[in-house]
Amino acid sequence: MRYQPGQTLLDKYRIEAHIGRGAFAEVYHVTHLELNAPRAIKVLHRDEPGLGSTQYQDYQQRFRLEAQLGAKINHPNVVRIYDFEKDGDTLLLVMEYAAGGSLSKRLKTMEATKQHMSVLSALRVSEEIAAGLSALHKKDIVHRDIKPSNILFDTDGVAKVADLGLVQIPGGPSMRSQISETASHPGTPGYMSPEQETTSAYLKPSSDVYALGATLFQLLTGRLYASQKTGQTASVLREDVPTQVDELLAKLLAKDADMRPWGGAEALTLIQAAQNSKKEILTKSGVGVSMPVKEKNIPGGYALAIVGVLVLIAGGLWFAFGDFSRSEEYPTPELYTSVMLGEFNLAVAEFMIDQGNLDAETGLAVSQQIYQRIDKSLQEITQAVDMLYEVRGPDQIGPIAGATAEKRADSAAKLAQQINADLVIYGTISDDGTSQTITPELYISERLFSLIPEFLGRHPLGEAIRIPGGAGSLVSRVEANRDIAGRGQAIAYIATGASLFSLMEYEDAFSFFAIALQADGWEGDMGKESLYLMLGNAAGKLERVDDAEFYFNLALVANPQYARANIGLGETYFVRALGIPPVNTFAEISQSDLNLAEEQYLAAQSAIDQPLTADIPVKVDFGLGRLSLVRYQILGTQSLLTDASTHFQAVVDAAEIGNTRIAEFVAQSHGHLGSVAVLSADLDTAQHEYQIAAEISQSPRAKAAFWAQLGSIYQQLGDTNLAIDAYQQAVAITLDEDARQKYQQALAEIENR
Repeated sequence: MRYQPGQTLLDKYRIEAHIGRGAFAEVYHVTHLELNAPRAIKVLHRDEPGLGSTQYQDYQQRFRLEAQLGAKINHPNVVRIYDFEKDGDTLLLVMEYAAGGSLSKRLKTMEATKQHMSVLSALRVSEEIAAGLSALHKKDIVHRDIKPSNILFDTDGVAKVADLGLVQIPGGPSMRSQISETASHPGTPGYMSPEQETTSAYLKPSSDVYALGATLFQLLTGRLYASQKTGQTASVLREDVPTQVDELLAKLLAKDADMRPWGGAEALTLIQAAQNSKKEILTKSGVGVSMPVKEKNIPGGYALAIVGVLVLIAGGLWFAFGDFSRSEEYPTPELYTSVMLGEFNLAVAEFMIDQGNLDAETGLAVSQQIYQRIDKSLQEITQAVDMLYEVRGPDQIGPIAGATAEKRADSAAKLAQQINADLVIYGTISDDGTSQTITPELYISERLFSLIPEFLGRHPLGEAIRIPGGAGSLVSRVEANRDIAGRGQAIAYIATGASLFSLMEYEDAFSFFAIALQADGWEGDMGKESLYLMLGNAAGKLERVDDAEFYFNLALVANPQYARANIGLGETYFVRALGIPPVNTFAEISQSDLNLAEEQYLAAQSAIDQPLTADIPVKVDFGLGRLSLVRYQILGTQSLLTDASTHFQAVVDAAEIGNTRIAEFVAQSHGHLGSVAVLSADLDTAQHEYQIAAEISQSPRAKAAFWAQLGSIYQQLGDTNLAIDAYQQAVAITLDEDARQKYQQALAEIENR
């Protein structure tokens, strides 16, 4: 990298960051100083190692021709070329800066987390690529190098065709063949059409259509089409790909160029037809198609206020919860064991013998060892952390039994309710004659964590501890002792972090979760998904969105089917879309992040690892409902408002089965139904829904926001006294100083009229 941030080029471009490097050229993010506008600059130095004089002349001519062609094309789906400049022997190509990164980067991220782009999102990206190709093909330009690394995204997630370095120029040979007199067509294997690979004849625009089809196939399946057997369909590799998309791909990837769409415009028509015919199947809500962001004037002036509510309680998970005062009223216990009285209570149950000839004493001995290590570690921790805890061992708790993980979790939940335990540690031990396996499990109850739903319920506690040997005395083995002790220490740190999280001490909670990662006998990522999930939530509370994204992705690396992590990522992208600090206009909402959030919610919906206590269907409906509500305010499409209402009503309906874990989701869904009613100009229904939300929500942040919305509605209805009462409630309840000032200002304006 030749240039550092802060340096200037040609006295008018300030270097902001290094973006990437090709064979010889480097690309930088710069600011045009006179225009105060972002740009990207491709830079080639004459003295670049390995660059010969002929290659240098080729690049100079290519840069100049690319700039000349780019100057003729101004299309939202093609990266704009602004200028070609020289600084001595250094060549500079000045381009539009695409802040959203490349499609290849997104594919790598999805590959690392073993996910695919949603079908609708893949079609949307392909639609925008086709639109860009259409603009090129109208000028008789064939791109010849369509591939994920040459597709870039702007800040709104709009896809743009980039890099005109290999184009076939109008009416003659290609840019490169004109310069270098190369006989065959250049391009990238795996995306080149059959005729591009095998002939030197003048290419038709349908050659680019083939590359578009190969890119769409990769977006849907994660695989190169060229590596598949002839005629392979995407639906064979991925069940949710509908027949219409298979048929679309067959046309785009036809071996005979004359059987493909002629160019980008025809391909665009086919892609749009596939979208329209299958929207009901491709996504529950029918949203996700990228459109230009527009400012909309919502009747009644409530639109941005509703966005404000979404920001205040954004992410029914890590941003919305935790700001509450704990009730001292505990459920009445059954009498088979006494109630725990600590501020934070942890119970270690006797491990169940799941398989083999081990006796019950082995389960008791293993759990007793874990209990002793937890107790010792907590004693050490509380010398530095002011926390009154109580921990009980298996001799007081007894066994947690159950043939399945869900049944054991149900037993743990009942125990936690009876004795006021916040965390219950239990598990299984099996012996297959050659080795023993200890599988610890964790249950987090609602007493401290009712407003932190991603923590509730069953969690794995690391990869199973496997000890080679026969059915002898398991606990006497040195290796077993080390691993069991290490896991007990990790549990103590996790328990402390969870306790601090419940007290809104998020920085300290994050630190204790991070220390737990270093425990002895717990190497690698396997089984750590729950701990990564906690780290992601703590990072989110600290508004460290990039860290939250990192840890949720690690959770998916550890367990690709972990729906809780998909929900966490969805929340992360949703919060990032609305901004930290919150946005002030619709145009500032990042549609690319909204699209990413949608992909994660839908991934959670189809993930295999969905413990009943995780309530994934409710969280998916809640997340998709908010996405539809925000997108409605950007796009104004009535069906989005209907979708939002359907999703939020599904959450409300789920409460009828008596699930107390989703109480806060239900409260906030009532509030969002109030927002839907406002946008539908139905103030009576809005008043009713906001009233329910304000009364049943346990989060001061959300509760205050709903009271403030009620104040706005009463003011609109001309009831000044009720408006004053509502704003006074909001001021008294909120724990957010900025929000309090806004509510006080609104209250003062009413009182001074």
